[in-house]
Amino acid sequence: MRITIITVNYNNAVGLEKTICSVIQQSYSNIEYIIIDGGSTDNSIDIIKKYENKITYWVSEKDSGVYDAMNKGIKKSTGDYILFLGSDDKLWDKDIIATIFNNTEIHKYDFIYGNVNSPDLGENYDGAFTVKKIFSKNICHQAIFYKQELFKKYGLYNVKYKVAADHAYNIKCILNKRIKKLFIPITIAFYAPGGLSTTVKDDLFIKDRR
Repeated sequence: MRITIITVNYNNAVGLEKTICSVIQQSYSNIEYIIIDGGSTDNSIDIIKKYENKITYWVSEKDSGVYDAMNKGIKKSTGDYILFLGSDDKLWDKDIIATIFNNTEIHKYDFIYGNVNSPDLGENYDGAFTVKKIFSKNICHQAIFYKQELFKKYGLYNVKYKVAADHAYNIKCILNKRIKKLFIPITIAFYAPGGLSTTVKDDLFIKDRR
């Protein structure tokens, strides 16, 4: 199976290099790596070019926000599953992708997720999710492998939500009984502190969720 990892970046060269290294050091060989940069003015592009031979596709151009950038990455992806890893996030260890996808039975599931470790959220955020739980808190996208087909069947992220489009999408996935979900009780990624969703409220999402 081919795994697509998408990194969205804007003016975070130091964090971006950490993320790139955690991806290209993976022992799993069939990884497609995509970087969507929002037109950075720091040395992010120099970092990308430093590792260009390990990156499947990259672009640097203005976008209308993080979910617009994530949608661009989805449109360019060709993998069976997609994982979003933001700049400054890191995969937990070099074997984490292999640990999950060397299991030949894993392809039966559409939505595979585990835990993240984060200074903002704790060491093991946050276990298995029920319908009730997903309405009160989100699954970090750094811990979710979405089958590519989900985005073809159910659409991309809704960019009207500035910081909670992934939460809205995950609610849709958890509620949909046709989507086969699997929780794996392992840590998949280190989620860097200070993400937008932890510092900014999405009033439109909060209104629509009620």
